[in-house]
Amino acid sequence: MSNRKVLVVDDDVDIRECLDDVLIAEGFNTLKAGNGKEALEILESGETPCLILLDLMMPVMNAEEFIELQRSRERIKDIPIFLMSASNFIEQNAINFKTKGHLRKPFDFQELLQVVRGFKHSNRSM
Repeated sequence: MSNRKVLVVDDDVDIRECLDDVLIAEGFNTLKAGNGKEALEILESGETPCLILLDLMMPVMNAEEFIELQRSRERIKDIPIFLMSASNFIEQNAINFKTKGHLRKPFDFQELLQVVRGFKHSNRSM
């Protein structure tokens, strides 16, 4: 059975809701968090999405801090991450943080859906 759950982490409510609408329309389930701390709490509650869409710059806990903590926890360390940002340095950040890739804001929704579809069959041992 495929895992069609995606964790969307962004401090912008409108972006979270927009991504939620697009992903649900494509048959995905979503989990939403406004920062890295909320995302970590969701993951530690037992949720195991096939992919994390992670905004680069957020208050409370940014992407770099979240990634460091996520990778230190055995059960959730292998959940793939795609960084999201309007920053000109998003590609370099994705390389530096060793994520699976990046999505530039504003989004190309076809590119977003192609990325998410590529991870829906992720079979990780939990």
